[in-house]
Amino acid sequence: MINLTIYHKINLTRQERYDLHDGKKIITTGVSVPVWHIKKASSEPAKEIFCKYYIFNNKKNIPVKIVEDGYEIEIPHQSFTKKPLKKIPNFLKKFFPETEKNLIIDEKEKKMNDICSKSLLDIKDGGSKSLNYREFNKVKSEGSMITIAHYLNIEDISHLENSLYNE
Repeated sequence: MINLTIYHKINLTRQERYDLHDGKKIITTGVSVPVWHIKKASSEPAKEIFCKYYIFNNKKNIPVKIVEDGYEIEIPHQSFTKKPLKKIPNFLKKFFPETEKNLIIDEKEKKMNDICSKSLLDIKDGGSKSLNYREFNKVKSEGSMITIAHYLNIEDISHLENSLYNE
């Protein structure tokens, strides 16, 4: 089987992050790093490719699409709810006095597991200024099945600027 792994690095301004969350289409330049794998052979060392990213937030779960000059990305909307843990044993309750209904549920951790545009917002608005997720697809090309793994890293442009101007 042939595998293609693509790492995507996209940096957005604050305005772009908020526009995207509000449902506007963003066109930007980012970096992709594609690596082909066939059994134990690979195309390493991979080359960084600067390309266009057409990013949408239509609240649909559509796979990443490879287009002529880059990629089309639909921000996913996946919400994960963790099962509440069992009740805290009596001998441990003194260590968790503020736990509601004596259950251990970490609401902050639960929210961070959601994969959606809200993660792109600033921390004060309930986000983390970044969105990281992976996506797996299978396509058939010239009679061969290809597995494509996309690893997406979308974050605030300040991360890039800090790496460039850090003395």
